[in-house]
Amino acid sequence: MVQIAPLDRSHLPQVLALVNSHLSTAIPGWSLTADYFWERLKSEPQEYITDPWVVERKSVVGIVRDRVCAAAHLLRYGDDTRYKGVGDIDWILFWPGEREVGAAVLTECRRQMNAWQVVDEQISGPFLTEGGQLPALAGWAELSEVETSETMRNQGVGSWVVQHAVEWLRLAKCDRIVLSVARDDEKAGAGRFYSRFGWMPLVRQKHWRRQEEK
Repeated sequence: MVQIAPLDRSHLPQVLALVNSHLSTAIPGWSLTADYFWERLKSEPQEYITDPWVVERKSVVGIVRDRVCAAAHLLRYGDDTRYKGVGDIDWILFWPGEREVGAAVLTECRRQMNAWQVVDEQISGPFLTEGGQLPALAGWAELSEVETSETMRNQGVGSWVVQHAVEWLRLAKCDRIVLSVARDDEKAGAGRFYSRFGWMPLVRQKHWRRQEEK
């Protein structure tokens, strides 16, 4: 029988093993420390735009015979923000062979979304961490928030910025640099742009949303 419970500190070792197992599958060599993971459940300081909009957070686990087999982290955004009425399953994970427990956790996520009375229910999917902050990520870096205004595109400005950013990261002894590109941006040309510098797809993430039926 599956027991659903709020994630607390006693679950941390098992949840961390679950998270790191999935994380290392996506990006070999990556892992999180217990303190880093626990603090990121409370806030995501690198998400300096959207994180302040979060007004409620909840983490749940699915347990079978004292073993944590699945876990999820939920966010609810404030009504006075651009994400008014949005609830987000920030991540949901379960061990291979524990699909039933994963389904039970997902059902609990849906129940919580209904309790929050959100009107736009989203599943972001990925579990992300900033490169370089953990010993296991030594030598890693993330290139993020790269944007060129429309009036300055196709003039070499973006290439200049990326080249100089990479040079600075190399000076910091970073030999592995990752970045993420939205699917629409990739199709619009960002994929070709970054491939010119040697980047290639490492993992593709799913992101979908469910609108409440009217």
